[in-house]
Amino acid sequence: MAEIMAVERKIATEGDLVEPPPPEHYFVPGLYARGLEIPAGITLTGKIHRHQHMAALMRGECIIWSGGAKVTMTGPCLFDSPAGVKRVIKTLTDCWFVTFHPNPTDETNLDKIEEWVIEPSDNLIGLVDQKFLGSAS
Repeated sequence: MAEIMAVERKIATEGDLVEPPPPEHYFVPGLYARGLEIPAGITLTGKIHRHQHMAALMRGECIIWSGGAKVTMTGPCLFDSPAGVKRVIKTLTDCWFVTFHPNPTDETNLDKIEEWVIEPSDNLIGLVDQKFLGSAS
C-alpha cells in the first residue's frame, strides 16, 4: 500500500486536482450501494473500505492498480473488493462504478454509513488529468 499512498501524495501535492462528482446512493432492505460516475482521462485514488464487498464497473474501461499488477477492466463486470485495499484507477473512457455494502440496520444516514463502510483516514481522494501519472499505466 506504500506505493499507492506515494501516488496519492503526489496527486495531492503536484496534481491539477478536480472536484470528484457526487456519488449516487441506492437503498434496498439490507443493502446500500454507492455509484460514482468518473469521466474519461481521470486518475484517482479511492477510499479504503472496512469490509469485503462486491463492486461493479457498470460501464467503461479503466486500469486498476492495487500495488501489484495493473489490470485493465471493461464494464460491465463484477469484482470482489477485499477490505483494507487502496487503489489507483485511471479511466480510459467514461466509467460508472457501483459498490455494494451490507446494510443490516437499513441505515439511510450517509454520515453513519460512511463511518461504518470507510476506514478513517486523513488521505483524500484525488482526481487529476490522466497524463499526470503516465507511469501508472
